[in-house]
Formats: sequence, C-alpha cells, structure tokens
Amino acid sequence: MNQSESLYKLIHSLNTGERRAITLAIKTHRYAKAYLKMFKEMSLQQKYDEQKLKERMKNEPFIGHFAVIKNQLFQFILKVLRSFHEGSSLDFKLKELTLDAAVLSKKALYAESWHKLQKITELALEFEDWKVLLETLYKQFLLMDMVKPKDQHEDEFLRLKTHLINYLSFLNNYESMAVHLLTLLSMIKKYKNGKAISESPEAARLISEPLLQDETRVTTLRAKMIYFYIWSHYLIHTCQYGEARPYLLKQIDLFEHNPNFIDWIPGNYTLAMRDLVLCYYLQQDFDTVLKTITGLKKLLSERRIRKLQGQRFNILIFSWTFRYEVICIVHYRSNDGIRNQLKIQESFFQKNVSFMEPVVVIETLLALAVYYNVMRDNSRSVKLIEKLLSQPASGKYHACSLSAMTMQLIIHYEEKEVEIAEYILNGIMLFAKKIRQLSETEKLLISLCENLIMILSRKKSKLTLTGYLRSFSLLKENRYEIMHYRFFDITVWLKEKCKGKQQY
Repeated sequence: MNQSESLYKLIHSLNTGERRAITLAIKTHRYAKAYLKMFKEMSLQQKYDEQKLKERMKNEPFIGHFAVIKNQLFQFILKVLRSFHEGSSLDFKLKELTLDAAVLSKKALYAESWHKLQKITELALEFEDWKVLLETLYKQFLLMDMVKPKDQHEDEFLRLKTHLINYLSFLNNYESMAVHLLTLLSMIKKYKNGKAISESPEAARLISEPLLQDETRVTTLRAKMIYFYIWSHYLIHTCQYGEARPYLLKQIDLFEHNPNFIDWIPGNYTLAMRDLVLCYYLQQDFDTVLKTITGLKKLLSERRIRKLQGQRFNILIFSWTFRYEVICIVHYRSNDGIRNQLKIQESFFQKNVSFMEPVVVIETLLALAVYYNVMRDNSRSVKLIEKLLSQPASGKYHACSLSAMTMQLIIHYEEKEVEIAEYILNGIMLFAKKIRQLSETEKLLISLCENLIMILSRKKSKLTLTGYLRSFSLLKENRYEIMHYRFFDITVWLKEKCKGKQQY
C-alpha cells in the first residue's frame, strides 16, 4: 500500500473528536494552509483519486512538493493522535504514575512517592498487570525505611513477600497461557485447512497440555480470557463450530462481568461476538445470528466504548455482519421495508469496499448475488458475480469463486442460454486447473456443471439430480465441507428441482 492510500484511510478512520483535535493542531503549524487543504480534500473523497486531488489543488503553491506534504501530513496526524489518546491509555497512565513516583523519590518526597506507588498498585491490580506490580513491590521495598517506622518493617516485609509470591504465581500462569496461544497461532498459520490442523502432531500436543484441560487451573481473569480464546479459536479453525460456541459465550460473559476489560481491550470482546455470529450461522440459528449482530451494532450506537468510536470501526463491524444479514433476509423472505434497508446497506458496502478485507468483499458479493437471484433479479445477480470474479483475490478464495461460477451457470441453464452456459463451463474448468487441491464439494460442483451443460446441449437426455442432492447433502454434514454452503447452498436449488419446481 502506498503512502497516499495510507493517508486517505487514516483520515477516513477518524472520529469527530479526533478530527477536531487535528484541525486545531494544524492551524498552529507552519504548513497550516497546505495541511488543511489536503486534509479537507481527502475527507471529501468517497474513493481515493490522486488525479482529482491534484486537479483540485493545482493552483496551490505547494503542488510542486505534493508527495512531501502528504508524507508530512501523515506523520503529523499520527503525532496528534498519540497526544489525543495518551490520556485514555492504561500504559500511559501507569508510565505517568511511575515517572511521578521516581521524580518524587529523587526529590526526597518519599511519602508522596509511596502514595503514587499505591495508585499504581490499585490500577495494575484492576487490569492484572503483574510485571508492573512486581516492579512496584521492588520500589516499595526500597522506600520502606523512609516511610515506615522500624517497628513495622517486619510486617511490611512479610506483606511484600506474600504479594511477591502471589504475583509471580499469577504471572507464570498468565505467561504459560500466552505461550500456548502463540503455539496455536503459529500452527494455524502453518497449516492450510482445518483437517490438516486437526491431524497435526502440534495440535495433539497443544490440546493435551495440562493447563488446557481444566479452566479451574487458570488463576486470573486475563489468563482465563486467553484460555477461552485458545479453545474457541482452535475449535473454529478445526471446523468444530458447535463445540466452539460454549467457549465463546464464556469469554463474552467474562468480559461483560468485568466491563473495565471491555474498555481496555474491546477487540477481544468484539472478535468473540464476531466468531459467535459465524457459529450460530453455520448451525442455521438465524434468530440468534440477528440477535448477536444487533448486540455488536449496539456497541457502536451506545458509544460507551471510546476505542470503538469512529468510522473505521463502523466499517469493520459492518464488514463482519452484513453478508450474514443478507442470507438471513433470504431465509426469512423479508418485507419491502427490510429489503429497502438492505439496499441502503449495499450502497454503504459499495462505497467502502476499499476498506474491507478481500475475503469479506468476495463473500459479501456472493451473498448479495444469492439474494438477487432469489429475488428473481438475475441480471443484477450476474453483475455481482462478474464483479466477484474480477477481484484480485478471487483465485485465492476459490471456494467462493467456484460457488459463484456455479450459480452463474445455473442462471443461464435455467434461461436455456446454451452458448453462454458453455462459455461459463470452460471458465470453470480453466479456473479449477489452477487450484492445487480441490475439496470434495468443489469436485462435485464441477461434475454437476458438466452434466447440466450436457443436458442443455442435448448431448445427454437425462440427469438424476436426486443423486447429486444426496451427495451434496452428505458433504454438507461434513464439518470440513460445511463452509462451502454458507452463502450459495446448492442443495436448496437441487431440492426445488427435484420437486419439479422451476425456481431456486
């Protein structure tokens, strides 16, 4: 990603408070006019266009140093944001108190320094920062002679020693969990799919670790959060979605009973809710999917978590939820009001595609294509499929791409457009050759497409769809294959055809 795109994304991620702080700070800068002009022009663009940006600023004196101004503005905004957010950062608060304690001790204000150390202890205990607590104990030990009467030294020493033993125990427990988490993340990165992870020796060793066998062995809140995260993450990545759900619910419950942690690390909380949406969705519990999505959106509307404010988080949570909402609408055949709301959301999606992960874009396009196909708008559905296949990452996420191409072929099969359907089949075959290892569902989809073309071109007089329906239905029950049916579920079309209906 080049500097221009980074600056554009940074500007569009800002919330109202951040924009105000940056605008005020810019006005005192020696390059105020240049910075303000570029900041405002980039803010107005719905999609980054450097040529239009240069055209809008062609009469500005700094246009000859356009690239330099962009880079300087990027660094300036980061500097302002550091200053803007430092007051709400736990690390900053602890560092500030630690520096205060050190300065006061240096000035021989020992009682005042001791008081600051007690403040550090309270804050570090609340957020279970064991390393800071150990450092604070050491500093209290050094100050003990200056702030405590001699007859209290023995009791104070025993207090410090007891805390030291407890903090070390908690720290070791937490760090052991952290090591297990790093092992899991490394394993997920190493292996290509859920089956490979399940069958790996590393997975067998990890899940047999004594500390992971019983949550009562995990002694602190932060360690328990990691414990639930490890199990839910492992089970999701080994395609055991039903088994992952209880761990996600426990993780969410732990956060909700300790709201200070939601404020501190909201990412862990929201990611658990995101994963819960997937688990419920794959179990076709659409009511709970929509309820969980509502909970996620509520976090944004309530604006109680400062770190979740701003357009960037709005786009992020939208990218997590929209594609699942689309299929829920398909499932419920919702009313006109809901469908109108979907069009507004689709427009928001189209405007913010550049801010979303490639896999999210591809899956959302597929979900929308399914929606329009169900609504009998095949023209719109085909356009979305073509847009999906034109994405640079379409080859990487071949499961979605093959599903999209199959749906595209079925649309033209239904409309008896032989030449177009044959052209699509050729594209499917060429696409499949580039895939290193096809899944069983992908192989069966290709077989179905070949047979549909043979029927359409009258090279074959009969096709038993019930056999395909049986085979796909069995694969759909396979935990390693179920992801193929998330958005385009071929069994729905096959069931309708087997009933003799001419609709998807």
